[in-house]
Amino acid sequence: MRPTESDHMRKSLIPILRCPRCGGKLVLKGSRRGWAGWISKGTLHCKQDGSNYMIRNGMAFLHDDSERWQTLSREADGWVRLHRDRGMYGGPAAEIDFRLPYLNEAPWIEIARAFDIALDIIQPRRGLRVLEVGAGRGWAAAQLAKRGCNVTAVEINADMQIGLGRALALAKRAHVRIDPLVADSEKLPLAAGSYDIVFASAAIHHSSSFEAILSSIAQVLRPGGRLVAINEPCLPDNTKAEDLAAALAEETAYEINENHGTLNDYRQALRRSGLRELGLLPWQTYRLHPNCLVEWSEQLQIDPPSPQELVAAAPRWRHNLFNSYRAWRARRRGALHPQALPPATWQEAMLRACGGSLVIMAEKP
Repeated sequence: MRPTESDHMRKSLIPILRCPRCGGKLVLKGSRRGWAGWISKGTLHCKQDGSNYMIRNGMAFLHDDSERWQTLSREADGWVRLHRDRGMYGGPAAEIDFRLPYLNEAPWIEIARAFDIALDIIQPRRGLRVLEVGAGRGWAAAQLAKRGCNVTAVEINADMQIGLGRALALAKRAHVRIDPLVADSEKLPLAAGSYDIVFASAAIHHSSSFEAILSSIAQVLRPGGRLVAINEPCLPDNTKAEDLAAALAEETAYEINENHGTLNDYRQALRRSGLRELGLLPWQTYRLHPNCLVEWSEQLQIDPPSPQELVAAAPRWRHNLFNSYRAWRARRRGALHPQALPPATWQEAMLRACGGSLVIMAEKP
């Protein structure tokens, strides 16, 4: 890669970009091109309603000036203020971004484990079209691009330290390319059926509505495409509203949106958005041996899986060359390993009683 290519947007992305006001197609005007096929600066014009949207520093700003976007702008500013007040904005603290998510400190130890689960599900490879919503500083986008994926990163914040400006810096350090869009994830300005995978890390619960963001995701996935989301908080069914408000008070004081839900909230939103649920599980249980589920049940003081469920979940595949090849082929097609998920009734009881950090897997029919 040439030194400046990471600050350019792919020209080939333009055919799938859409006007956030009317959904019309966009054409490029007055561009300043970088290396072949890449654009650093220009204007995207909607012939349908005459709107114009800027490309600056390789970032396309695909949003309007509606009241909704003003709210999102205040939230973006709130994230910057929060990081400044915590001493996490710029300076030496920013250098850890280049190592994310693989830091040996909380909360990144658990985030890294959840991200490894996502990689196991996604099976990233050359040419896979991946959209990350709520990309933040873009560490996941860079990691997926390093593994060969064509990655588009959508985020409301263009900030150079905690937003898409930082994502471009991470991509440049990793010698990969990503396409950053400053846009609303609940109204993605992208053509229907454009992506194989939509990925999110701790992003869905910052939406104003689970159903709105999941419907937007469903729109841009191709048939058979998948949503893989990690680090989504699932509340126990008996959570009290006042306790939740107190727990979230610090971030909401910065006008950061927090929308935590129960298992039912996520499940109903998936169904209403038209996505087919493949799994809603605590990350700790992915590929966990059934015997460990019994021990964990005792610690959480919930009923363990039944003997019948343990038998059904026990590994049954013989480890020979043919079955290893069959498993590899299934994973390449996006099929989950038969023992990847814990017993459904047990995991549902666990989440309803204790809550947890969710891995969400869903498919567009």
